[in-house]
Amino acid sequence: RTEAVLTELRLAQSELSVVDLNHLSTLSIGLIDDFDNDLTPRLAREAHVNGTELDMLLGATLLAWLFIAPLIFYMLAAGTQIILKVMRGRPSGYSTRLALFWALLASSPLVLLHGLTAGFVGEGIELRIVGLVWLCVFLWFWISGLLVAYRTRS
Repeated sequence: RTEAVLTELRLAQSELSVVDLNHLSTLSIGLIDDFDNDLTPRLAREAHVNGTELDMLLGATLLAWLFIAPLIFYMLAAGTQIILKVMRGRPSGYSTRLALFWALLASSPLVLLHGLTAGFVGEGIELRIVGLVWLCVFLWFWISGLLVAYRTRS
């Protein structure tokens, strides 16, 4: 049994070491969509209230979303794949990444609502409710995709 686990871990490591950039354009579009939907209204409100430069806030946040967030999402998908393999699942790296990125894109309309709420209403119970609804919808899409990835090998 130990050999089987080690074989699966080696297979997971080999899948992680192969760089698959086929869906990077979809990820970039999703990240730009989330940046534009959620962060722009909130940052505009923050710049107006605090009297800071909007360009500086947008530039720093865009840098974080375009360069740092994809790395975090890829690491999260890789960690999820390893956890599913330990639980005797048969996911591929592609299927776990697809589940995560699809959940991000499918829940992006609620990110727009969250950004609009943050921009127009500001901090409050309304923003937290919208954030909780977004989190629940995101987790529903992600867990549904991971269940499919757990059962099938693509």
